[in-house]
Amino acid sequence: MWTNDTTIRNSKPATKAFRISDGRGLYLLVQPNGSKWWRFDYRRPTSGRNTLSLGVYSDVPLKLARQRRDQFRQVVADGVDQRANWETQKVANANTVEAITRGGF
Repeated sequence: MWTNDTTIRNSKPATKAFRISDGRGLYLLVQPNGSKWWRFDYRRPTSGRNTLSLGVYSDVPLKLARQRRDQFRQVVADGVDQRANWETQKVANANTVEAITRGGF
């Protein structure tokens, strides 16, 4: 189901969080407090399913969320496990002298 900006703007929060699907793994998660978060569900090349946050609706419009989803789908299709790269980089950054001296080890 492809959605449009009017549907997203007019969505009202409910007592439970709900999704507005846009297709190909992209959806908008509407929280009970009214916040709207773009999420992308995908399958990692090295492990199971994961969810990636693409930003808040007011800051990230529908068109940009679709572009980010398509870029990430291309990375996954190329066999790159971007989340593993991020996790490796985070560990490497945590082991720097600056991080250790600031107590971030």
